[in-house]
Amino acid sequence: MNETGYGDGGNNYLSSVRQWYNTSIDFQDLEDAYNITGRNTSWSIGGPKDLDVQFHDNPYFQRNKNYNSLNRDRFFGNFAISTDVAKWLNILGKGSVDYYTQLQEERIAVGSRRVANKKGQYSRYDKTFREVNLDLILNFKTDITENIKFYGLLGGNSRRSVKGTIFSATNGGLIVPEKYMLSNTISPINFPQEFLETIGTQSVYANATFNFKETYFLEGSYRVDQSSTLPKKNNTYTYPSITGTYIFSNHIDASWLSFGKLRLNYAETGNDAEFAVTQSTYDKFSNFGPDGIRFSDENNKSNADLKNELTKGYEAGIELKFLKNRIGLDFSYYKTNTTNQILSIETPSQTGYSRSWINAGDVENKGYELSLNVIPFKTKDFSWEARINWATNKNKVIDLGGAERFSIGSTQGIGYIAEVGKPIGQLIGRGYKYLDGQKVVKANGRYEVVNGATIGDVNPEWTGGINNILNYKNFTFNFLIDIKKGGDVYSLDQQYGHTTGIYQSTVGNNHLGNPVRNSIANGGGIIFDGVKANGTPNTTVVLADYDTYNAMPQERYVYDASYVKLREVGLSYKLPSKYLKNTFMNSVIFAVNGSNLWIISKNLPYADPEAGTSSGNLQGFQSGVLPTTKEYNFNLKVQF
Repeated sequence: MNETGYGDGGNNYLSSVRQWYNTSIDFQDLEDAYNITGRNTSWSIGGPKDLDVQFHDNPYFQRNKNYNSLNRDRFFGNFAISTDVAKWLNILGKGSVDYYTQLQEERIAVGSRRVANKKGQYSRYDKTFREVNLDLILNFKTDITENIKFYGLLGGNSRRSVKGTIFSATNGGLIVPEKYMLSNTISPINFPQEFLETIGTQSVYANATFNFKETYFLEGSYRVDQSSTLPKKNNTYTYPSITGTYIFSNHIDASWLSFGKLRLNYAETGNDAEFAVTQSTYDKFSNFGPDGIRFSDENNKSNADLKNELTKGYEAGIELKFLKNRIGLDFSYYKTNTTNQILSIETPSQTGYSRSWINAGDVENKGYELSLNVIPFKTKDFSWEARINWATNKNKVIDLGGAERFSIGSTQGIGYIAEVGKPIGQLIGRGYKYLDGQKVVKANGRYEVVNGATIGDVNPEWTGGINNILNYKNFTFNFLIDIKKGGDVYSLDQQYGHTTGIYQSTVGNNHLGNPVRNSIANGGGIIFDGVKANGTPNTTVVLADYDTYNAMPQERYVYDASYVKLREVGLSYKLPSKYLKNTFMNSVIFAVNGSNLWIISKNLPYADPEAGTSSGNLQGFQSGVLPTTKEYNFNLKVQF
């Protein structure tokens, strides 16, 4: 019902309802119209004499007639063989396989505005996937001396994956309505889109740990990876790590200190590229005209000189436990620098490409992580444990390979920017013009707009959570509060919803006590907060209509993405062991859980701040987002 996309027919139904719908529509009327006629009878028509659907299908027609299906046959499993060759040597061989075939079909009924001529469409997407992982590991364990123990491993890994896809669709519509097959096409189908992806990696790795008197620990690792997705000259890369640990509580005789540990770590981590981004590829398009065979090179320019990403990081931390483990504290500080990030960035169209693959400079992340475990109350039958965590991360672009700024991506005129000296995740768009901290209003009563302004930052100030666990005899009750402070999100739903006037915030009374939607002559209109160019307060009244809100800076629709959520609630009961005597069962636990039950506090209207249209290197955008899904489940766990 809420398909991805942003096109005709209201295929993304939530985009329609949140941004463009007619609020005077009675959905019962739409349902009755569909049930009576079985046709795409919609409110979105050309006029009294033109009943053709213009933009939005009848949602009940869309739900019942336009539908997708996905069928997958899957096989996966793993195995392991282990043998002790000697007292100090174990050999482990293990492997896993994941294989599936998948058919995804989309059906668009005749009469739907989803296709321009409203003659329907059928498409199918066939996919096969196979991945095989193999490991061979030598495990070593010995006592070098009475006080020094050694643990080590030497291993190798081979991973191979193959993915093949074929997409094809009817052309020009369906000959017979509701017969969904490629042969039911009005015009000959275009050439199917075929894709074959083969990826291989092979690795060698080693790890060694020295334990001195169960107090001092030194661990080191080294890994060599070779990846098929990188150019041959750059396809092998290495990354080491080393960790030192000191359990100082072994040297402190104090009843109040149960455990104390210091740790210091340095690690490097490598990462390869996506498939087929190092060599040019050519797309085959549908033929045009006699002998009109057409190929085109990629829109995203490949890069034959790509190198692996490399992250170097330091971490220092302390772990403490007090009063017979009733209080536990873990605190750490970290700093990482990621160099040669593999990014797809926007490129001027004059180059012949819309995007290009690059290795980008140096991005720094540093922050603190804190966790606190407390058991404030404990008796024979009852206990209460609270687990509190808090974390903050600050990132900054150190270098971009000589550039000062580039765009990672954009949507609806909002850019997602990396700029030297600033965090990745700056939102760039049409912003307010300010005078001494006040928004500037033009002579016509509308806001002065500054193009290319920094209007937001997606990075939160901090995140945290509180998990409470209460035990009473055989019952356990837990609930988790999840918190995020800061970070921004841009809502296209709010921008278009204000422009079209579908939100409650676009109505109400103005400074005169009259409805804002009245004409100015009838006492309506609105005065925007701000000052004129000369610094005096704005007093100009403007219409509260489409044109006024359409001229609003995009900064108006950037919101604080903070939230407080009741993330999880659970209740379980463990059956007393006396009921399991003389049975084959050792333990039986009944559990009921719920997730995403309540957004306790947020600033973004009508949507979950976590819901978004993107992730990874492009965040902080919302359009047609779904309501938060509450989940409930019941579990029965039996141990034998």
